Parts: sequence; structure tokens; C-alpha cells
Amino acid sequence: MPDKVFERRVAATLRDDLLAQLRAAGRPMTTSELRANAPKQPLWPGATRRYRPPQEQIYRILCRLAGNGKIIRHAARGRTVTWSPAPTDDDTEIDELERAFNAIAADRADPLARHIR
Repeated sequence: MPDKVFERRVAATLRDDLLAQLRAAGRPMTTSELRANAPKQPLWPGATRRYRPPQEQIYRILCRLAGNGKIIRHAARGRTVTWSPAPTDDDTEIDELERAFNAIAADRADPLARHIR
């Protein structure tokens, strides 16, 4: 009998990873690209070996994300489909946070910059 809690946890991990990949990429990605970068998952609870998720599982999660308005599906040539993150209200906040983190990193990289300001 399938462990539904385990399956939901694996699906949630994949969903979060796929969204993060799309947001970080800055360009549309194919289902195959997303699968290649997806974390390996155990097939059952307590398993020590981990495997790439099946292409179909990745595709189903992407379709669900598109249906929820989190990502956008783009038709490409043949059977290839690309995906990109949908714009959200959080984009502005994320951009501001990235600028703040980059400014902190730049200050640490150049200790004299703190004294010039």
C-alpha cells in the first residue's frame, strides 16, 4: 500500500525545487532540463538509494504548477515544452532582497568600500 504522506513530501520537494530552478534560471527551461537538475529521491520511505524522478512525475508537477498560475507553459518545436515562472507580487520583494544581499557581499569583498561611504 502506498505511503501517501511520503509521496506528498517527495512531490512537495520536487515542486519547490522546480520552482526554484525556474526562478534562478532567468530563461525558460524544458522538462528534460528540469529533470536533469532535480534532486534524486528515494523510491520508498527509508530507502538508501536515490533515483532521478521519472519524466512523467516532473511533467505532472509542472502541469499542476501551471494550472495554479505559478508557472507559464510555452509551446516549442515538436513535443518540446518549455516552462518559466509566472510574474508574482513577490518578484519586487525578491529583487530588493537580492540587491541587499549583493550589496552586503560587495562590502565584504572590498573592505575599503565601507570606509569610503
